[in-house]
Parts: sequence; C-alpha cells; structure tokens
Amino acid sequence: MIQSRLLYFAVSALFGLLCSLTQHIIVYLIYFLFVGWLFLVKKAAVKSGVFLLCIFLLFLVRGSYSYQWSGSKMKEDASSFLITFLEPADIDGDRWRVVGKEKQTEEKLLLFYKMETEEEKILLEAEQVIGKTCQIKGSLSLPSSKRNENGFNYKQYLENNSIYWLLSIEELDLTSCVTERNGILLLKQLREKGTVWIAEHFTDTTIPIAEALIFGERSMMDENLQNAFQRLGIIHLLAISGSHVVVLVGILYFLLIRFGLTKEWTSTILLLLLPIYAVLTGLSPSVVRAVSTSFILLAINKFRLPSRFPMIDIISIVFCFCLLIQPRMLFSIGFLLSFIVCFFLILSSSLIKEYHTSTIKMYFFITFISEYAVLPIILYYFYEIPTLSLLANLIFIPFYTTIVLPYLLILFVVSFLFPQLFSVFSFPLDLLIMLSDRLVLKLASYPFSTIILGRPSFFFVCVYSVSLPMFFYLYENISKNSRKWLYCLPLLLISLQFINNIYPAKGEITFIDVGQGDSILIQLANNKGTYLIDTGGTVTFPQEDWQKRKEPFEVGTKTVVPFLKSKGIHTIDKLILTHGDLDHIGGATAIIEQLKVKEIMYPNVTEERTMEEEKVLNFAQKKQIPIRLIQAGHKWNAGEDFFSVLAPLQKKELTKNNGSIVIYANIADITWLFTGDLEKEGEQEVLNNYPNLKDVDVLKVGHHGSETSSSSEFIERLKPKIAVISVGENNRYHHPSKEVLSTLNENKVKVFRTDENGGISFYFSEKGGTFHLQIP
Repeated sequence: MIQSRLLYFAVSALFGLLCSLTQHIIVYLIYFLFVGWLFLVKKAAVKSGVFLLCIFLLFLVRGSYSYQWSGSKMKEDASSFLITFLEPADIDGDRWRVVGKEKQTEEKLLLFYKMETEEEKILLEAEQVIGKTCQIKGSLSLPSSKRNENGFNYKQYLENNSIYWLLSIEELDLTSCVTERNGILLLKQLREKGTVWIAEHFTDTTIPIAEALIFGERSMMDENLQNAFQRLGIIHLLAISGSHVVVLVGILYFLLIRFGLTKEWTSTILLLLLPIYAVLTGLSPSVVRAVSTSFILLAINKFRLPSRFPMIDIISIVFCFCLLIQPRMLFSIGFLLSFIVCFFLILSSSLIKEYHTSTIKMYFFITFISEYAVLPIILYYFYEIPTLSLLANLIFIPFYTTIVLPYLLILFVVSFLFPQLFSVFSFPLDLLIMLSDRLVLKLASYPFSTIILGRPSFFFVCVYSVSLPMFFYLYENISKNSRKWLYCLPLLLISLQFINNIYPAKGEITFIDVGQGDSILIQLANNKGTYLIDTGGTVTFPQEDWQKRKEPFEVGTKTVVPFLKSKGIHTIDKLILTHGDLDHIGGATAIIEQLKVKEIMYPNVTEERTMEEEKVLNFAQKKQIPIRLIQAGHKWNAGEDFFSVLAPLQKKELTKNNGSIVIYANIADITWLFTGDLEKEGEQEVLNNYPNLKDVDVLKVGHHGSETSSSSEFIERLKPKIAVISVGENNRYHHPSKEVLSTLNENKVKVFRTDENGGISFYFSEKGGTFHLQIP
C-alpha cells in the first residue's frame, strides 16, 4: 500500500471532529490506539507525533466551535423578512419551495408557498428567482426531528446545511423584487438556465440523465428509477465525480492545445474554469472533491513544483480543507461515500496494478474494494446492500463513462450550434438510455437484488471499519493462493449481522408513528415471530391534475418500510390488517412489494369492501400470499407468548370500525389489548362475551382516542396501567378527544401518544422489559 504521512494527518483531523461532535469515550480511545500504532509499529518520529496532536486539537476545537456558535438568531414571532433567493425554485404540484437568505441576520431559510390556482403556477414556473431579493410575509416554524427510531432526521439534515427555520409564505408577489448581482449568483443563474435549456430541447428520455451528469441536478429523474439505481449500487453514476471531471478536463485540454495554445496557457485557463465548473454543477461533495483534486494537480503541473505529492496526499489535503471550512460536511452521505471510495482506491492502487493484464479482473477488484469500503456507511443509512452491485458496476460504469457522458456533452454543444441536427444526433442516445433504464429497473425488481441487514450496531460499524485495513494487510502478507479466501471476509461479517437480526436476543413491540393511523410491530426474541398490525396509510383528498405531486408522500413507502428495514426485518410472519380504513391498510401495498409476507390476516365480515381493500387483497393474491379471514376464537402461540382474537365476534354486518380485529396477547408476562378502531358498541360486545377480560397491562386505545371509543365502562373493567394512542400531530379530527383523555386520567392510566412521543417502543427479554419514547 502507498506510504503517506499526510494520510495520517487526515485521520487525525477526522478523529478530532468525531471526538468534538460525538463526545464518545470510545472514539477518543480508538484515536489514541491509532497514535500508539504509529509510534510502536510505524516508528513515527516525535516531531510527527506532535504535529499529529496539533492537527487533532485544531479540528477538535473547530468542531466544538462549529456547534457552540451555530444556531439561529431569528425570533419565532417574526413575520416580515427581506429574502434573497439562493437556489432555483422547486415546483411540485401546488407547492413552491426555495432556499433563501434573510438579509438582516444572513441566515438561510427554507421557504414554502402553496399556490392557489393553475394560472399562478404557470406564472411562477416561468420565473427564474435566483438572485432576486423580495419582501416576504409569513410565519416561521421549526423543522421536525425524527419521530421513529432510525428515522430520517429532517431537522438535523437542515441544520447540517445551516438552515434552522421553515418559512411558510402567506402571499407571494415577485413583481416588486430587485435582482442582486454577484459572481456566485450569476453562475447559479447560468446553471438554472442550462437546466431549463435541457428541459426545453432534450427529449423526455434524456432530460433526467443530461441534467444529472451535466449540471448535477437529479430533480427531474423518476424516483422509482433513482431507487432502482440505489438497489443496484450504481447511484454514484448519477453524480458528478472524478471521472466526469477527468473526461471534461481531458476534452478541454485537447481542444485548447489543438487551437494553438501553449500548455502553460491551457493549464491557466483550466485553473480558472474549474471553480466556475464546481458552482455550475451544484457544489456537491463529490464535485468539490473532484474539482479541488484536479485544481491541485494542474497547479503542480503548471508551476512545475519540484516535489510532486502522491495522489493520496492531495486527497488528504482536500479532505482536511473541506472539513476545516465546513465541519458538518462530515455528516453528508455524499461526502463520506466520495472520499472513502477515493481513499481506498488510491491506497489499493499497487494491488490494482497486479490485474492490469485482465480488464475484467481489474474492474472486479476495483468494484469489490469500492463496495467493501463504503459497506458500513451504506448499511448505516440505507439498511441493505445490493447483491448485484459487482455485476451492475461492470456493466454500467464503462457504459456511462465512455459512452453516455461524452455523448451528452457533445449533444449539449450540438443543441446550441446545430439545433436542426439535434434530433438526428439524439436518437441513438435516446435508444441506449431507454434500454439501459429498462435493464436497471428489471434487475432492481428481483427480490434478491438486495439483502436487508438493518442498521448495524456501533460494534458492527467498528468491526466493518477495521476489517478493510485488515484485508489490505493480509492481502500483502499472505501467499497469492490464499488471497482468494480474503474475499470471504466481508461475507463472513455480513452473515454474522444477518444471523444476529434473524435471532434477536431481545424482542420489541413498537407503535410506529405513522401520523393519523395505526401500525404496530411485534418482534419476538429468537425468531419466534414477527407480526405487523396495520400499516398506516396516507389519506388523500380530491385534487386537480395541476395540484398533484410527482411523488406524493406515502407512509408505507416513506415510514413503515424504512423502519422495518432498519431493524433488519425482511420477513413478516403475519400481516394483520384490522379493518379496511385507509389509515390502517394504505401502506400494505408497499410492505407486500418490498418485504416477504408469509400470511395476511383479515377480518371475516360481510361488509362490502372498498376499492382500497380490493387493491390490497388483489395485490396480495398476485404475490401468492395466503389471506386468512378470521374472527373471534382464532388463537396461536409463539413459544411462551400467547395471542387470541376477541373480535369480530361473528360474521354479520358491522360498521367498518366495529368489524376491527381485536387481539388479546400475553407477551413477556405482560397482557396487551390491540383494538384497531373499535368503537363503544364493539367494546360493549367484547365485554359481554368475555366477562373474565380485565386487568390489561397495556391498552392500544381504539380509534385514535376518538370520543366514539374508550367508554368509561370499558376502561374501568380493563384497568390498564398504560394506554397508547396512535394519532397524528394537529390532525383535522381533533383526536384524541378531551373526554377520552379525562376518562383515562380519572382511572390513573399512564398515557403515551405518538403525536407527542413519536414512536413508542417496549423492549423485552426473559428478565423483563422497558418502554422507550422517541420523544420523551
């Protein structure tokens, strides 16, 4: 492996920031073990050790300063703002959204506006707002933090981008705005014009890829296609990276030399153009890394510096510079993936050279190292790994690097110079991209295209991270015949995490926060059973076509499936749909599509089914999932845990809510009653038919705490110690009702609510269990 002192300084910088941001004693311990290794094994000089410590302290202070002095100076009751728009407006359905900077405080805000008419939308779509400064009236609100374990933390994401407030605009009038002029804004305006040019002149097939690869803009790409790229492990092809910059610099260098310029002038022009190119392509982490690296290499070449830095030192310098300027970039997934892959590919360059005689073997080794390097990051943020990544990268990397990217650049120039010939030049690329997208979607549709492992524990993150340097060390110090066994090392670690997920030592019952709806995970210890009671669902209201979002929020896809995947759950033994209301079954299609469901339990009632019910059940039949219609009397055991269905009592016409499946369970020696949307009439029938039903430890309150449920008699008979209400924040139904809350309070019942507490979990083992609230 390459020897580099600056790499060690980059590691010190990284640990300095990690220690300041996490304050975790183990992180300090790992760093000092690293320093000890340098002195004892690498025989580092005392002077180097002092310098390493200085770098560590510098970034420790920088990280602490960043968090101590970060935050907002704005007051929540502010209502009038002078805003300069910094980015293009994102228009989706009837929502207008843009990032702006408030002039007085110099703070960035994320602004939202709901358009009232289609005519207003047409006018706003024609506006290019970057650089405009407008007087805006509206109200500030805080972004939401994560509401479920392992969920997306929107508040943290915005804070990492120095945005602390959301601004809801009352009325938007851009006619009185003034346009500011400065270099950065002019380049951003030029970028916006470039994406508009592509949208107006390119075909629908090539627009998303052209905007992504030329300007680093992926907003036009279909979400399903992006997810398919992600599932195959080739999402990096849609980002501007080092290969893009190399291709572009190579083309420009060749053209400038052909025009008669000297190498010195060519290098000077490229040095001036690179920062401009970085802004034009969106300043993403991968762009910043690639452009900064190219800039340093060109500068070394132009000024003929006597001592050439190895590439690993240049990357280390860029890494430290980026983190010194913006420490929170450390939490950017793009930043981490870009630098980690780059570091390890450079470190393994001497090993890659061994495969120079076989292009296939070389691509395989490069892809293997790239995937292995980012394994802990991919699992931590996305919970699953692509099994077809090696194959997909072998196919698509050469295709995008040698065909699509150069072709798009030529096509972009042709659209300006020879617009009449554009369709002729565009047709072959359209065909290639169309076939490529179909192949991506097809490969990603296979169930085995990913393996769900869940978010690794801190222990597994450390093991994954340490195993790659160990791989390199062993690779260089064992015989060539034995090296093939080293490729089994990541497979061994993956297998250990997979087994750990299948046979969890602890069980859990989690009331997932799905807003106004129900979804409850029951995962028993040691693989005794995994059940999901309801799936939540997004209730929609009639909209005109112009108001509809490109990718509307769907709670099953956006909340429930990611939560289950984060737990390493890939199989649901029983999907229990208590009744047919959309807020209980709306997310079922996403569950069935993305996870393996062994059985669906559905209430055995005679009520006519809605279109949504038919859609879910027909989709389940298409997937050949058994559907069991159940009613009172159905029971099952899972080890020492016991489940009994108390309702619906008989096959007769009931209201949809009173036809809910009601389950009484004894789990971890605690009694639970899950009531769906059972109302007072249904509660009374349960009490009449089960006179011995009383003293329940935990009650899932029926119908989200509506006044039509949870009668005084029901609560007094059950005497629950804890009541859980699954309900959405500020819901239009004003659930839970004051009457229900009063009844629970009078009976001294401890109440947990998803609108106030987020996800509500009970973790248990043979020794007992404890409740954990996502928002205490």
